[in-house]
Amino acid sequence: MGTIYIRDVRRQVDLLTKFGDQTFSITYRKKDGSYGEKKNCRNRSADVKHQKSDLLSIRQASRRAGYLRFEFRDQGGRWLKREILFCLLVSFNGHIIDHNF
Repeated sequence: MGTIYIRDVRRQVDLLTKFGDQTFSITYRKKDGSYGEKKNCRNRSADVKHQKSDLLSIRQASRRAGYLRFEFRDQGGRWLKREILFCLLVSFNGHIIDHNF
């Protein structure tokens, strides 16, 4: 199991979306200190609507900064939407994430 920088995770997620609807898996730390895992995730950052740059849209974009927006399939086959802070990610596609730059 290798390591990957957090900036490269963001780039990989964008590339997986650009070159088809490919999926990825993540492991993350929850607020209570336990760990969670999601498999077969896909990027949904393109779902965020871009508006003109007024004060409200800038405030909303700032609030969403630092989040990985993704969706994954549940047991019933439905796509569920989730957001997680990049700083809580532990691994991406089996690679441990190094949060240093």
